[in-house]
Amino acid sequence: KLRDNRASYFRHFALLAGSSNIVTSNHWFQGDTSNDGGRTAGLILTRTNSRSTVTSNYIDNCFVEWVNEHDSAPDYDSEFSFSALNLSDNVFLAGNVAPWFTFLVIKPHGAGHYLNGLNINNNSFRIIGGSIAQVEHVDTSFADFDYNRMKGVNFTSNTYNNIEKRSESPFSYEFSRAGVSNDWSISLADHLPFEGWAQAVESVVAMGPLTNGAGQEVFAAPYVHAKQGASQNEIRLRWPEPVQGTVILRARMDDVH
Repeated sequence: KLRDNRASYFRHFALLAGSSNIVTSNHWFQGDTSNDGGRTAGLILTRTNSRSTVTSNYIDNCFVEWVNEHDSAPDYDSEFSFSALNLSDNVFLAGNVAPWFTFLVIKPHGAGHYLNGLNINNNSFRIIGGSIAQVEHVDTSFADFDYNRMKGVNFTSNTYNNIEKRSESPFSYEFSRAGVSNDWSISLADHLPFEGWAQAVESVVAMGPLTNGAGQEVFAAPYVHAKQGASQNEIRLRWPEPVQGTVILRARMDDVH
């Protein structure tokens, strides 16, 4: 348990190599006033099956890094992989950072790993003196994730200020098509976290009438193709006839099984 601490201008606030950690009610901060300044990790977790909770902290001008650099055999080998980490109800703030800065970095040191239980909920993310592209990032210096195996990823109810991408999964999205087609292609690249694949669609609901080329209402439901496009971050809705209109869908970057 790591709680009720205040740390300023350390290179790292804490490096936790074990599991079953509770990090709560701390304030650690770094940074400087230079434009596009670099930042180091404030909290580093080096166990894949982390079983850790990080909650109600003030994480200021630094980031959380999750790695497996202490694993003597870092490739995936029938393990739990990167799993059982909860980040909730934290205040994330940074100023004068480069636009590629992120508040969460996951860095697999071996091939074949995936996310297997990660909850990032109810956090506040804010940038002052500029903006950043997104809050989360996979560092592929050594290896990338197996995105087809992702499961148990919940990235919801966070707030974003001066951050271009509002990452969310599951994600509710309203899509409108003005011309009739029986094959709708919808990109979710600007919404799913970790550049993840559009793995599953939980629901599709028409908002108002769907109409055909003659302007007549069509009472039909589509079926779904997930993991479409070159980056597998698109979905396709297939209709029994060409239609146009508006739908709200709910999609995920992980496998629902």
